[in-house]
Amino acid sequence: MKKKTGLFLLLSVVAVSTLAAQSYERSIGLRLGTMVGGSYKQFLHTAGAIEAILDLDISHPSQMSVRGTFLYEYHFPIIAVDGLAWYLGGGATVGAKVGDASDRLFLSGADVIGGIEYKLATVPLCFSLDFDHKLYFTGYDTIHPDLANVGLTMRYTF
Repeated sequence: MKKKTGLFLLLSVVAVSTLAAQSYERSIGLRLGTMVGGSYKQFLHTAGAIEAILDLDISHPSQMSVRGTFLYEYHFPIIAVDGLAWYLGGGATVGAKVGDASDRLFLSGADVIGGIEYKLATVPLCFSLDFDHKLYFTGYDTIHPDLANVGLTMRYTF
């Protein structure tokens, strides 16, 4: 009986949280942080979205790189605040190191992302703060983790 009650409660919370998980359909904007770039997000259903990020890592000129990241994210509303949600997701990154002529390499890897997003009620803007952890399989001598990828994104919603 306890298992059935626990499962019912879990499914109820998930159902209620997905009812108001998103208040826009698409958004496009600027992402600033450890890298600089653009972001496009498209909701596929009330809580699930895909996001594409194109960014340029300019923190070390000799290690400069351009990357495209493709993610699937699941949004969970924070009921206490209208327009506020946290999200988790994963995906892949492809790109190239272009900084040093002797060290130009193809990059590919896997991503795990987590963050928080706030959609303004009266203006078609949303803001998000995320941590996008990357694990590169190519482009370095060994498997290379990039755990310090943090971004603040401002997007126009439509």
